[in-house]
Amino acid sequence: MTDKPVKKEKFEDHLRQVEEAVKALEGGKLGLEESIEKYEAGVKALRHCYAVLEQADKRIQMLV
Repeated sequence: MTDKPVKKEKFEDHLRQVEEAVKALEGGKLGLEESIEKYEAGVKALRHCYAVLEQADKRIQMLV
């Protein structure tokens, strides 16, 4: 069994996921289930963005 290195996802990748979810939902062409799935994915990515921003803020406060 070989372990593949885990790719650390960037803030920008998650932000792009949020933007794509919003765009898809605003398009109004998704069914109910697809809309819910997109919404859930967008919220998950947004929470990750907030966590990264919070960590960055803490690092900046330590430097100041």
